[in-house]
Amino acid sequence: MKNSSILMMILVMTVMIAGCKKDDSTEETPLDTTQHDNYFQILPDQFSPTFGYSYSGNHKITSGQPWGGVSSEGYHSGIEILAKAGRKDSDSPASWFKSNASNAISIVADKNTVWPEKLNFAFTGTITINGDSYPFTAGQGHSGAFNNWWIGGPGWTFPDNKPYEEIYTPDKKYILYCDEDIVHLFYVKEN
Repeated sequence: MKNSSILMMILVMTVMIAGCKKDDSTEETPLDTTQHDNYFQILPDQFSPTFGYSYSGNHKITSGQPWGGVSSEGYHSGIEILAKAGRKDSDSPASWFKSNASNAISIVADKNTVWPEKLNFAFTGTITINGDSYPFTAGQGHSGAFNNWWIGGPGWTFPDNKPYEEIYTPDKKYILYCDEDIVHLFYVKEN
């Protein structure tokens, strides 16, 4: 009888210990801190310009996310811009983006959305089209299941007939617009 009481006590203690575990709902979920290759392209529409891009070194990324910088290279007859960065959205990069652009357009965003609410990261630089240089701001967020890009810059404006769909360079020589089907593609045309 004494042995069975001891065994019963050990069994009860074992069940109690096994049932005592940390409440998973109170643990903070760690951020995914994987650096990704995030790219978009700008292709010419009905003209053959020369393109260039230089990264200013200025950027904003969600706290705790990796940042590997920005590079660019020729892509078909246009340019591809690559940002090596983590992908976790927050309002901080979106606020920074807004402070570095007077207007912006986006791929796969509601056409009535003027500014992103959250972005994974944003950066500034200079885009050159046929020798004309323009301050340029880009940021990546997401819309539904897709990462999407926002572009614009200081002094960039909307045409009166297509606000939020097209955007003028500051001198209004060129218009940039989105490809509605490809989430990382913009076009540029002469105005």
